[in-house]
Amino acid sequence: MADWSGIPEELLSLICQRLDSFVDYLQFKVVCKSWRCVSYNYPLLQLPLLMLPQENTSSTSHRSFLGLTRGGEELDKTKVYELDLPEIHRHRCVGAAGNWIVTVDMELDMHIFNLFSKVHMNLPPQSTFNTEFRDLKLNKVVLTYPKDLSEDCIAVALSKHIAIARPGDKTWTTIQNISFVMDVIYFKDKLYGICANRKLYIFYIKSDPPKASEVHVSNSVCVGGGVTDVNRYLVEWSGELLQVLQHESRKEGGGIKKLCTNAFDVSKLDFSYNKWCPVKSLGQHALFLGFNTSVSVLASAETIFKRNCIYFVEDHRMQYYGTNADIEISFDIGVFNLEDKKVRPFSTNTISAFPFSPPVWIISKLNS
Repeated sequence: MADWSGIPEELLSLICQRLDSFVDYLQFKVVCKSWRCVSYNYPLLQLPLLMLPQENTSSTSHRSFLGLTRGGEELDKTKVYELDLPEIHRHRCVGAAGNWIVTVDMELDMHIFNLFSKVHMNLPPQSTFNTEFRDLKLNKVVLTYPKDLSEDCIAVALSKHIAIARPGDKTWTTIQNISFVMDVIYFKDKLYGICANRKLYIFYIKSDPPKASEVHVSNSVCVGGGVTDVNRYLVEWSGELLQVLQHESRKEGGGIKKLCTNAFDVSKLDFSYNKWCPVKSLGQHALFLGFNTSVSVLASAETIFKRNCIYFVEDHRMQYYGTNADIEISFDIGVFNLEDKKVRPFSTNTISAFPFSPPVWIISKLNS
């Protein structure tokens, strides 16, 4: 058997410097102690990876991940990585933040799981939602404080209603008198939520019971025309609070239902005048939207994604088609360039799956 620990450090350094996937980087680190020590000298930049959908009938515990090419606008069909993750076999992924994902298993128990350290924490079961919430499809769970879960991590579940819980809680707590929240974000020590009716709220989650208060802002953001659906996201960008509008239309062909993204509008909240102001450029940043906690990531010459772009996975198709296992959904996945206003698909690799565990962005930084 080869003694991998005996490979000269100079050669290991050359190998490590050429790794551009955090899956390869992770595998490099776990070979042995000497390889792990070398990896600390070459910290990997923050890289995006797309965890591919999985059917609930899958017999394998491996989960597949798709990486971005150096060009940054297409997914490389040849760069498919697999990790053996028996801990989440037949779990539906409903959220992600950093290395952490939120899953629901076949018994409707909910979990927070670190894909790489394998740390696992329990959330209250889905059965502990109040009756009206429990009978609806869970759209998405957003995590706050994902970098250090010792810092009062909060999970926010979104469906027709909104509910909150912390690891170790026995039940979910529904915030009353607020519905159709499309996204939430913890911004400057406050939890904000944006609703389908354009209203912005602050959630006071430490009050008993938790409550919501509307932030009265001017809704001058263009809604667009000729589209049937608008999704809304909240993202922190260079210390600003952004609202991102995703315009979609519904199509069906060959028995496959699809939501097609037409455009995005971006605005930032001017807290002095309580109004949304258009943003024409993201500068050196890119946004990643979908089932993950919405995030802005700094691009550079070394990163493999492009600046001033929005990378997206459509994340609201469940509310249109439910959990009908006989309907095949083609997930709308692509990138929108704010400079030329064009939406481009990721290569020719159409990612379709029955609606069980959807594709989700994993925005990881292994050395954090």
